[in-house]
Amino acid sequence: MRDILPSPKKQSPRFTGSAVPVTAVHIPKAAPPQSQPLPPKRPLFYRHDTKTPKVSRVGYKERRLLLIIGVLLLAAVALAGFIFLPKADIKMVLQTAPLLVDQDLTIRANSGDDPHAIPGTAFFREIQLEGDAPVTSTKVVGTTAKGSVRIVNKTSEEQKVKEQSRLLTDDGQLFYMQQHAIIPPNDAVTVQLEAAEAGEKGNISPQRLHFAALSAESASLLYGEVSTPLTEGAGKAVPIIQDNDINEAKKMAADKVKAQATQEIQQELPKGWALLNESWNVEPQAFDINAAVGDQRDTIHFKARIVARVLGYEEAQLTNRLETALNERLDKEYMLFPGSISSTQTVKSVDWEKAEGIISARVTHTTIPRFSVDALRTKLSGRSSKEAQGYLEGLPGVRSASIKLWPFWVQSIPHIEKRVNIDLQPDQAN
Repeated sequence: MRDILPSPKKQSPRFTGSAVPVTAVHIPKAAPPQSQPLPPKRPLFYRHDTKTPKVSRVGYKERRLLLIIGVLLLAAVALAGFIFLPKADIKMVLQTAPLLVDQDLTIRANSGDDPHAIPGTAFFREIQLEGDAPVTSTKVVGTTAKGSVRIVNKTSEEQKVKEQSRLLTDDGQLFYMQQHAIIPPNDAVTVQLEAAEAGEKGNISPQRLHFAALSAESASLLYGEVSTPLTEGAGKAVPIIQDNDINEAKKMAADKVKAQATQEIQQELPKGWALLNESWNVEPQAFDINAAVGDQRDTIHFKARIVARVLGYEEAQLTNRLETALNERLDKEYMLFPGSISSTQTVKSVDWEKAEGIISARVTHTTIPRFSVDALRTKLSGRSSKEAQGYLEGLPGVRSASIKLWPFWVQSIPHIEKRVNIDLQPDQAN
């Protein structure tokens, strides 16, 4: 079949040209869509993965580092600002006067009836114990030094000297005459002599002995002369129980009981309470030992039953009573030096049944001219160092004043009162 093309229009002579034939283009028909396979059936119980996939956060570490650096910079700026804020350290040496107060105080278990009484109570402990105490006394066991001594009488009268009269060396070694002697005027008699104790200490060289009962003046007229050395003394020191060893054993037992009682009572003390150490009363109810005075023993074994008592009191109340007593005796122009109040106590009497004690407290404290530290900070605020020092040294009772400013460029006392530290010092100790 032939395609018929329309005849071309007449062209203007200006646009004259050849006619171009148009060729027919064959376009094939599109194929019908093919059927797609059905998706697989979803199971009844389908597990859906809820995990969110990780997403890379761009710049996270960098932001964290910047945050840390920023915090550190802020902290450094704050610290530098605090350090370099103007600061003043002022030291004042003040004229002081001691104040001594003796005050009788009552410690009582039921203090409600007496407003002046200090709340307290009595603690009891009965403790049984046994132990061994060392024997420190010694005695030399052996032979005594013996020999002869010449008794010289330089007086114009006859002298009678009793048997067992004591003669001493210059270093205190004791000897006894073994017989009496009658010495004519300006003459001498020889008698036997024996050391008081066994051992080598009695072995002496030739020397003068003086009578223990005579004065220094009389000893120059009547004395003994040893012309032959004494060498028979021998022996060794052994521990021998004496009265002081038994007393030390009792003291050891009492100290152990006191230490044990203190540890137990401390656990029972109410908060803010203390034990009055001067009130300790430790009494042995029974004290048995396995030896007697004169026995040769290295130790003393003891069994004891001891009762320990002590008063406890409220510390703050005692301090308040002492501070009140000090203030009552203060002159109007003076005040107590800032600081803790210390005192010594002696116990006058204790009634353990009533849990009541009367003590005498002595407190010595320093007083200074009366003024207000806070008001002083306000007065000094903004003044130059030189002006502030002159003002301080012009105050009554101020011996000297020194001012240190920080940093070095600060020339005046800071306006921030917390940055002004005032240190008060007494001109002499209590």
